[in-house]
Amino acid sequence: MRAVVISSDSSVAARIEAVLQKWSWDCRSIPATASSEIKRIAGSSRPDVLIVVQSQSQESEELLKELKAQLKSKMVVLGPPDPRRILHLLHNCGVDEYLDEEDLEKEVEAMLRRSRGEARGKVIAVLSPSSGGGSSTIAANLASSIVAAGNQCCAIDLNLAIGDLAALLDVKPRHSIADLAKNLAEIDELLFSQTLTPTESGVALLSAPQRFEELPGITAKTVTTVVAMARTLYPYVVIDIQPSLHDEQLAALELASVILIVFELEFCSLRNVTRVLEYFRTHGVPKASFRLIAHRTGQVEQLSQRQVESALSQPVDLLLPEDRKVVVRSANTGIPFVKGFPRSPIARQIEEFTAALLRDI
Repeated sequence: MRAVVISSDSSVAARIEAVLQKWSWDCRSIPATASSEIKRIAGSSRPDVLIVVQSQSQESEELLKELKAQLKSKMVVLGPPDPRRILHLLHNCGVDEYLDEEDLEKEVEAMLRRSRGEARGKVIAVLSPSSGGGSSTIAANLASSIVAAGNQCCAIDLNLAIGDLAALLDVKPRHSIADLAKNLAEIDELLFSQTLTPTESGVALLSAPQRFEELPGITAKTVTTVVAMARTLYPYVVIDIQPSLHDEQLAALELASVILIVFELEFCSLRNVTRVLEYFRTHGVPKASFRLIAHRTGQVEQLSQRQVESALSQPVDLLLPEDRKVVVRSANTGIPFVKGFPRSPIARQIEEFTAALLRDI
């Protein structure tokens, strides 16, 4: 494997090179001088991974975009642990990974471990803009349906303050994403797999923190690292997203192949969907990247499908019927309704939707 390091600090470049050489990588260092010279040398080297020690200037951002377009290499940036900066580079500049400069050697080694077996599993984010909107129920059953169709699937609970996936899948996790956050630079396939909780439905669960005091330790960097590892081990990763959309949830949305927006056919829920869609539009998320799922439909006095689609200027992709008996019994037993009540209309619709979704992404 071949890497190119771009840095204005020769001592930092030397430290990165030392780690790469320890892992038997070919490595070349380029001083951060004129952009044209950097592009010429990096282009002739044709690296598998390009590591850029980042400065926060507009010129450097333009260089990142040009290098990504020119080389098609994996692009890794090393810089300070600034969550908003990380999200900006991941979303706008083509950066694939961001490493914390405060723990340089461990961060580079962790990146190399992830790169060694890197695959590109599909990420399905499930988001309900309103609290209690049903995203966890949909995520648990979608993940179970993916497994029932003969696929491996990892579910990640980023509904951090609530964390219902463990209960919905009837498990009591010994470990959670908080354990990985404490050992971020040490994550490899073995550590990640040991943190997952197997479930009866076949889904491998990475649970939310079990104690509120662990929540601040879950950062955008935690999420990007954890999701990258999940994608190396599983062809499908389902993530239940907390509606507050903090930096850590936004990081997951940036990595999603598709975003499922779960809502109800009533005014407040529709208003919150409108806000989320506006956020997506202003941040360049294409319409093809999200699907609308109306949950608990068929009730009296609800808005009609036509009214909702007119208000959102977007078709509703799935209408799930209200079936309180099935959903409540499923939640109380910890058996996803696609397994416990496979003949119910709601289970059949989830299975049909899952099959179509996997064909599309």
